[in-house]
Amino acid sequence: MKVIHKMLMVAAAVASSLVLSACTGGGGGGTSTGGSGGGGGVGAGVIAGTAATGAPIVGQVVAIDVNGQKFFGTSSAAGAYTVNVVGGTAPFILTVTGMSGGNAVTLNSVAIASGKTVNITPLTDLIVSTAAGQPGGATLSNLCAAVDLTLCKAALTTATTGTNLSAAVTAVKSMIAPLNTGGVDPLNGNFDANGSGMDAVLDQILVTPAAGQGAMATVTLIAVPSVNLGTVTMPVTVGGTATPVTGASTTADITAATEAQNALSEIRVCLASFNALYPANMTTAPSSSAVTPFFDTTFSLGVGRTAGSILDQAFIVNLTSTLPATDGVAQPGFSVTATGLSKFAFNPQIDPAYVYSNFSPVSPSVSPTTAWVKISVPLAGTDLANWKMVKGAAYTGCPGGWKMAGTGRIDMHMQARVNKWNFSGAVTYTRELPFHVQTRKAVFEGINSIVVKGPGLSTYSGNTAAPVAAANPVISLILVVPPVPAPPAVQWSAMVIQNQLIGFYGNSDAIKSCQDLAAIVAPATLPPTGTPCYDENAV
Repeated sequence: MKVIHKMLMVAAAVASSLVLSACTGGGGGGTSTGGSGGGGGVGAGVIAGTAATGAPIVGQVVAIDVNGQKFFGTSSAAGAYTVNVVGGTAPFILTVTGMSGGNAVTLNSVAIASGKTVNITPLTDLIVSTAAGQPGGATLSNLCAAVDLTLCKAALTTATTGTNLSAAVTAVKSMIAPLNTGGVDPLNGNFDANGSGMDAVLDQILVTPAAGQGAMATVTLIAVPSVNLGTVTMPVTVGGTATPVTGASTTADITAATEAQNALSEIRVCLASFNALYPANMTTAPSSSAVTPFFDTTFSLGVGRTAGSILDQAFIVNLTSTLPATDGVAQPGFSVTATGLSKFAFNPQIDPAYVYSNFSPVSPSVSPTTAWVKISVPLAGTDLANWKMVKGAAYTGCPGGWKMAGTGRIDMHMQARVNKWNFSGAVTYTRELPFHVQTRKAVFEGINSIVVKGPGLSTYSGNTAAPVAAANPVISLILVVPPVPAPPAVQWSAMVIQNQLIGFYGNSDAIKSCQDLAAIVAPATLPPTGTPCYDENAV
C-alpha cells in the first residue's frame, strides 16, 4: 500500500452526512448548465441563486411547479445555479442534491415567481419546513423525488399560502439577526459562497432539521453548541402551524461565534498560500523548507507522537514535498481546504464523565489559539477529516500564523452491518454497530482502553414489546485491546468491546439494536435484561 493511502486511512472522515437522494423523472423543462451566482441579475423565466452550507454545494437542482412539472439545473463549483423554468407555473419548490465540503447534502427552497434570486441553504430549508408545517431536508425532498408528487405539491401549496412563507422568513431572520449584521434576506438576498456576508453566517451555525412531525428543528452556534439561536417545533399533523422561537444568545456567545469565523477566515488564507505551492503547471515538488512552516511541530495523524515516528511533522513534510512517483502527494493542483468549522473539538478525552456539551471548536472563545476545522484533500482521495490548527507567529503567506497540526488521535470508525440468521428455516436479520479502533495504533499510543458514550446507547429491557430500557440510560462501552495472539498468529486488527458484553456477546467488536435483540428467539444464548444495545430510533 502506498504511503499516501496510509496517510488517508488515519486521517479518517468524521462527519454527520445528510441523506443523499435523487430527484429524477417527471415532466419536461429546460436544462441549465449552471450560471450566474446570487450576486447577478436574474432574467425572466429563470430562477437563480446560490446553493451553499457555508461551503458551496455542487450538484443537481430540481424545480417543481404547482402542476408537478420538473425543471433541472446544476450548481457550479462556486455554488451558483440557474434553472430555466419557462413554461412552468409559479410557485416552485426547489431541491439541491450534491456535495458540500465533503458532505452529501439535500436541501430545499421555494420560489414564489421566476425572474428572482432564490437561495438554497440550510436556512431556506428551515424556512420551507416552517412554512409547510413538516420536516425539511431529505424528508421533504423525498416527497418531491417520488413518482406521485401529490404530497410534494401539497407541501408547496401550504408553504406559499397566505402569510406562511413571509412569516417563516421573518422568524428565521430573527434567529440569525445577531450574526446577520447586514440584514441579508436568507431566501432572496444576493450573496456568494466566499466566506463573507450570509455565507459567513452559514459558516457559524448548524441547522438540524426536525426528525418528524411534532419534533423540533434547531439552529445552534458551532462555536457554542449549547446555545440555540432558534427552534422550530413541527406540528403533530402535516401542514399544521409550526412554532418558531428565537433563542436567547448572549454577547459572549456572539463574540465566540465571531472569533471562530475570524479564525476560519485566517486559516483559509494560510491554506491558500500552502496550496499555491502546487500550481496547475507544477513540474517540480516544492522544497521541504517551503512546506515546513505550514505544519506545526506537534503535527500528528494519530500514530506516533514522538520525533521520527511515521506520522509526525517530518512525515507530513516529506509527503507533501515528494512527487507521487516516489510515494508523495506533491502533484499539480494538490490542495488542503478548510471547508468549515468542526462541530466538535476532537481532543482525546481521558475524563470518563466528559459529556458532549463540553466540546467547542475554538479555545478560548476570544482570540483563539487553537481551532478544529473540517479539512478536505480532494486530489488525495479524502473527502473530509477534522484537523486541529494551531495559531503562532505570522510567517510568509500566513499573516494569521495558523499551522496544521493534524488529527492527533487514533483512527476510529463506525459502520453499520447486517447479519442473516437461519434457525430451523426461520430467517431473520439483525443490525449491528461495530466500533473499530486499530489495535496496533492504540498500542503505539500507549492506549489500552477507550470509553464510548453517546445518545442511542441503551440496554435491553427484557420486554420484547418495548425492548429499549424504560429509563433509556446513557451507558458507556469500553473498548479494550484483546489478548496478544500467540505466534505465529496474525496481528489483531481491532479493539473489542468488553466489560458489559461478556456473556451474551462475548468479546465482540459490535452491539446489536435493542429492537433486534427482542426478535431473537432461536440461539441457545438469549439476551438477558440489561444487555447493552442501541435504540435504532435514536441513532
